[in-house]
Amino acid sequence: MILFKRQISKWLRVLLIFVLVLGILFRFTSLESKAYWDDEAVTSLRLAGSSWKELRASDGQKNSSEEFQYQYLHNKPQTSLIDVFKSSLEDPQVTPLYYFMGYFWVKLFGNSIEAIRSLSAVISVLSLPCMFWLCLELFGSSLTAAIAVILMAISPFEILYAQEARMYSLWTLTTLLSSIAFLRAMRLKTQRSWNVYSVTLLLSLYTHLLSVLVAVGQGIYVVITEKFKLNREFFSYLKASLIGFLFFCPWLLVIIKYPNRVISTTNWTNRPTDLPILNWIRRLNTIFFDPGNIQRDTFHWMDLIQLGIIVLVAYSLYFIVRHQPQKIWLFVLVLGTSTVFITLPSLISGKVLSIIIRYQIPSLIGIQLAVANLIATQILSVSLMKRKIWQAIFVFLILLGIGSNALSSQAQTWWTKPNSDEYIQVASFINKAERPLLIGSYGEGKENSILALSYLLDSDVQIQLLRNSNKISTISGNFSEVFVFNPAEKLLKGLEQQQRYKMNSINEDLKLWTLTE
Repeated sequence: MILFKRQISKWLRVLLIFVLVLGILFRFTSLESKAYWDDEAVTSLRLAGSSWKELRASDGQKNSSEEFQYQYLHNKPQTSLIDVFKSSLEDPQVTPLYYFMGYFWVKLFGNSIEAIRSLSAVISVLSLPCMFWLCLELFGSSLTAAIAVILMAISPFEILYAQEARMYSLWTLTTLLSSIAFLRAMRLKTQRSWNVYSVTLLLSLYTHLLSVLVAVGQGIYVVITEKFKLNREFFSYLKASLIGFLFFCPWLLVIIKYPNRVISTTNWTNRPTDLPILNWIRRLNTIFFDPGNIQRDTFHWMDLIQLGIIVLVAYSLYFIVRHQPQKIWLFVLVLGTSTVFITLPSLISGKVLSIIIRYQIPSLIGIQLAVANLIATQILSVSLMKRKIWQAIFVFLILLGIGSNALSSQAQTWWTKPNSDEYIQVASFINKAERPLLIGSYGEGKENSILALSYLLDSDVQIQLLRNSNKISTISGNFSEVFVFNPAEKLLKGLEQQQRYKMNSINEDLKLWTLTE
């Protein structure tokens, strides 16, 4: 506390409190305003203890959107934690800790979009004191810690994922906790501190599979800082990490048992993408600045700001290596293992995985640490001019974050929610009809889009999922219009070839048709 008072001026303490309050408000404001997208709908499916097998067994059945959600997307009184566990086995590459926490959360607060997303918001708030603690462990400076917390509190990226019904805010928290426990164990060198590290590593592994790379980075840190010696510290780390991985083995066995499920649900990451390096840079910028439409094919004036941020990030990494001892800069760099092992190969090959910035959360934490260190060092400079310049840069970053969050808080969709803009347009077409029937299909991941779309439909819109066109006769009923949305190839060809109904395209880009006799 003495250190806190000595290093943090009055104006910075006021700024810290102001930004913390603002950051918390942004996390909980308009939780339900953005469209529920595919992955979030899958979260609801898991929390409901439902499965794709159960959904596909309903081939040809009709339900109102309200009944559809209750049957497949609501955690009901009889839903058990075992049901959630069984459901999560369908996507073994997604480790289940978030789903287990979500199960108890929805039991308490209900199944609404706002209730489910609020879990991520609460977790994100808990990350802020953890960032402060991590900076104290790493830098021994409460000034750096305060600046890092300010940057994280107002970060557009952090706030976007604090409002998403997925595990990414939890991954941020568990990465921070495992990093704190790791540095603390390296400092204290006690068995108890290494045991704490084992627990935090285990929590992180059960939050996200890519935590394996964080553990690898921590292992690299031990090897290098201990000068490649097989000494006590090396074996303490090895023992603690092996204990963590040992208790993670049950889920590893699930992954090994169902490799086809992992492959089928991750194939999309191998799709090619345009301008991967440019769009990766734009996404990386969202730690500090997010103007919204970040995947553009043309240059925009906002790219100048983003270019400046990239220069700032690059300089902060250079600065920390140049001016801090190895035990500090090396820790920041090894947080980037996910970028080195996943992003760089994908960037070179032009795969879409390279621009999925949520898979690089540990790297983003490292960037925030480096930038906070740079700003903290420069605003203590003996040069008045340098202090003023870096104070201005710091305030500018805060204003960029506030502006970005104010903009996104008013939006129905954002770049973090792929396809949701199309879903909003599709729902507007369907909801205008007096007595509509919506036909969707199974296979090729098409169910996800119907799950997400159901949250945008009026409660009386009827939904029918079909495997193929053989059951087309089951659509008979008192419907003013019959819509077909995003059908699998098999269903689409069957509908086009059968004689009774005619397919009329409303919008090919939206993959929406009407079906008329």
